[in-house]
Formats: sequence, C-alpha cells, structure tokens
Amino acid sequence: MNTFFDRSMGQGNYGDRDVLSAFRKTQEQRSEIQQGMSPKEIAEIFSDRLMEVVKDQFQEARKKFEEKKD
Repeated sequence: MNTFFDRSMGQGNYGDRDVLSAFRKTQEQRSEIQQGMSPKEIAEIFSDRLMEVVKDQFQEARKKFEEKKD
C-alpha cells in the first residue's frame, strides 16, 4: 500500500500548511484540543504541552542549582 497518497493518514495533524512551511523555524500547529480530532492529533498536542511543562520545570531546577552552586 502506498501511504504517500493516502489522505486519511495524518491529515490535518499540522494544520493547513503550505509548501514552504518545512523551511520555517516555527511550524504551524494546532494548540487546542477540539471535538472531532483524531487520537494522533490529540496525542501530539498533549505531548507538546507535556514537553513544555517538563522544560519549564527543568529550567527552574537548573536556575535553583546554579544559585546554590554560587
């Protein structure tokens, strides 16, 4: 099966992108979970939010460590 032409796979995962979106530093992605989204879309939004929380916690811990170190 050629998945390249299968529009149902991954459709809408990254919002409406144009051809040049691959070269932009920030990709256009949906940031809110909405009714009718596929489980894959919901998982991507959830994992992005979770990574943001983990990064924030890491930065806070790093800042506290640096303050203790000095």
